[in-house]
Amino acid sequence: MGLWIWLVGCAPGTVETAYGSDELHTAWYVVVPGDSDYDQALLLLSNSQIGCDASSLDFTPDVFGGDTGWDTGGSDSGLLSDRLNVSEQLSIALNRENSRIVLLELVRFGQEGWKGYYPLSGAQSGEVLDLANPRVAHADYYGVNEAIAVLDDGLLREYQVTDFDVARNIDAPGSVEITGTRGATLRGRFNLDPVDVSGRFRAKQCSVEYSDSVMAYLQSLLSLNL
Repeated sequence: MGLWIWLVGCAPGTVETAYGSDELHTAWYVVVPGDSDYDQALLLLSNSQIGCDASSLDFTPDVFGGDTGWDTGGSDSGLLSDRLNVSEQLSIALNRENSRIVLLELVRFGQEGWKGYYPLSGAQSGEVLDLANPRVAHADYYGVNEAIAVLDDGLLREYQVTDFDVARNIDAPGSVEITGTRGATLRGRFNLDPVDVSGRFRAKQCSVEYSDSVMAYLQSLLSLNL
């Protein structure tokens, strides 16, 4: 109990890359609707701060060169400032130097509870899951290695990415292990050996559905292999 209380006041984990170690500032997960034979959860881990609720943001893939690529739709509701804040956070996370984003998809077959070991695979879940192998993890990674800060009258106007890494459907070797659950929180660690990225996390459940989550938008973006 004492260890858990101590962890609550700390960063929700770390991410380790070839460029060093950083504390996580974002650790969310959302349950993904899908095939009735499987349960799926998608985790977002980042050393940037990213809000989970991206509802009412219209996605377009032009996120580099100063355009955030996010349209708030001109809404005049009281949520507009929150939506703009999410858009700004995403723009920073996708463009600032040393930003790291990890998406982990956990798929379980015929199991109760998320706790357990999930071997990494780039294959479709249905090709590798059965009663003898009931869990699998899929992973995507995006990292900004170099970016230029563009200033206007001494004020930051935008970041321009000059060097970045992106990897989709990272294959073995590697794994995700959920070591504990408490309420709507998943604790665990991950190793993405092919891209030399690893870490530990304490992820909280997102309060919105998958379709309205920032994870859904990031999956769409990374599928473009930017």
